[in-house]
Amino acid sequence: MKTSLITVGVSIALASSMGTAVAGGDSPFYLTGGLQNSNFDLNINTAGISVDDSASGFNLAVGYEINDNWSIEGGYSDIGEIGASASAAGSTTYSGKTLTYNGSIDLKVDSDAFTLAPVFTYQASDKLYLHATAGMMWWDADATLTGNAQYTYDGTTTAANETYTAKADGEDGFYGAGATYAFDESMGVRGSWSRTDVEGVDIDTFEIGRASCRE
Repeated sequence: MKTSLITVGVSIALASSMGTAVAGGDSPFYLTGGLQNSNFDLNINTAGISVDDSASGFNLAVGYEINDNWSIEGGYSDIGEIGASASAAGSTTYSGKTLTYNGSIDLKVDSDAFTLAPVFTYQASDKLYLHATAGMMWWDADATLTGNAQYTYDGTTTAANETYTAKADGEDGFYGAGATYAFDESMGVRGSWSRTDVEGVDIDTFEIGRASCRE
């Protein structure tokens, strides 16, 4: 399912970049989509552990404009992948013989989410619209842990490689704000920021992309 959603998302993003109008006129529906970057506040500062706490992905949302100030949006975000890795190597003497060893572990977590939220919009000028939102997100995460180890003792080398996978999902609230600059009645550029707390980890997401507009 996730692969098909990514394919659809890339197709729509390409169509949007070519200037395809997806809404406008008197339609109350609008579409937004673009690229995003999420920063996970993991607070891991342990020596020997390398952490990649920034994930890049894309987002798509469909909105329904209730009136000039209020709308409701439902969306999908391919959040992307974060990870952590660690390694160790060394040698020692055991029973008068040399033992050398090296090993590594690598953790990758790939996640996506569906969102639903009301949006309040304020028209700051003829072309500039400010918005604020707060709603719910339903997320899904796939984790892969890979371990590699090798040691040599008395001339004999032994190696081991293991991979483990796990899944997790949940729902959490989020809030955010942003702005849209309307080029004309059918197209604009939208930038936004949002924050959520998942299992005690703050996640800040910055987005920029195309938005269909009504004036």
